[in-house]
Amino acid sequence: MENNENNQQKRPKNRAVYSFRKNYPGSTGGSDYSIGESRRIQNRARRNKLFFAVVLVVIFCISFVATSTAIKLSKRPVREEKKAEQTVVKAPATLGQMKAVYFSSDVFSSEAQLNSAIEKLKEQQADTAVIEFKTPDGDLCYESNLPAAKNAYATKSAYGFVKEYIQLLKESSFRVIAVISCFEDNKAATVISDAAITNEKLELFSDSDTQRSWLNPYSQVARDYIIDIIKEINELDVDAYLLTSACFPTSENASVAVYREETAITDRNDVIKQFISSVIEAAGEREVIVGVSFDAAFGSDLNGLGGNILDSEARYFAPDLRAASQTKDVLFDDTLYSGGSFAQYDFVKIYYDRLLAQQTENVFIPMCDNAEYSVSALTDAGCNTYIIQ
Repeated sequence: MENNENNQQKRPKNRAVYSFRKNYPGSTGGSDYSIGESRRIQNRARRNKLFFAVVLVVIFCISFVATSTAIKLSKRPVREEKKAEQTVVKAPATLGQMKAVYFSSDVFSSEAQLNSAIEKLKEQQADTAVIEFKTPDGDLCYESNLPAAKNAYATKSAYGFVKEYIQLLKESSFRVIAVISCFEDNKAATVISDAAITNEKLELFSDSDTQRSWLNPYSQVARDYIIDIIKEINELDVDAYLLTSACFPTSENASVAVYREETAITDRNDVIKQFISSVIEAAGEREVIVGVSFDAAFGSDLNGLGGNILDSEARYFAPDLRAASQTKDVLFDDTLYSGGSFAQYDFVKIYYDRLLAQQTENVFIPMCDNAEYSVSALTDAGCNTYIIQ
């Protein structure tokens, strides 16, 4: 009896008894907890684990944000004091006196690229940087907020510090001109299909020269898309615009192109003139240069305009004399020039002489290859303004 009483006194009250428990009655090892105490310990352990996991997540997020910020700051342009010995050509007051160098949008990819561009401008004794902001493929070099641009993935290759780099160029006394490929736009034509040029089967028209699709100049949606881009770029503080492909396709297969809104306005020349007027209005105080084929500078119909583009509201025109733009043989001034040889000295000089002979108030800024003979020919012809690439 005495032994039974002693055993009852030793036996724990309210103990949980499980077959797998270390504290099973009779066990000599482990610690025994009451049911309530065991649950409190388990809950505390869970809370500790949860707290530890939350702390790890917070530390990871802070590290990620800090690393991302450090990377962005490393790419941010650093303004350095200008060295006294550096000579910079100050941009003239008017575009008709500028000497420019043409750059792709890669100039905005890093400060090293920008500095390389600045050195090239100095080497060429140029005062203006002409930079692609909207390419024929439809890419935009800056981060656009336009839904249509985002839907077309036009900002996929955009750079983050475009405005800061523009300011660095201006602080170095260089003018900045934004190049806009207007209707030749492979990406937007694919996404904004109602605003694109098609064929008779309503399939996207593909230019046989470049294999790119085009926006339809007759389409108000297409024109508004370009105008909205101009308005956005205004905020980046550029000085002027150079419009390319402000025309209709001129490739060999252009005859199969279908313009679904053509019945609304039948005169192609008027369509382009109205578009140019809209761009000039959107550009505000910034000048607009219209890029044209070399023959269109004489009022020809090479761009399929149905008339003379020179009597539009634009004052500045940039005839394209680059060899890459001239792929066909052309008879000019009783001389046959083979495709790709237009940059030769004789052609460039005779061409500009003919331009000067025109009775017009238009200002012509030839685009030519970065070749010594091209610049020499223009200089010898009395041309003090040009864009070289």
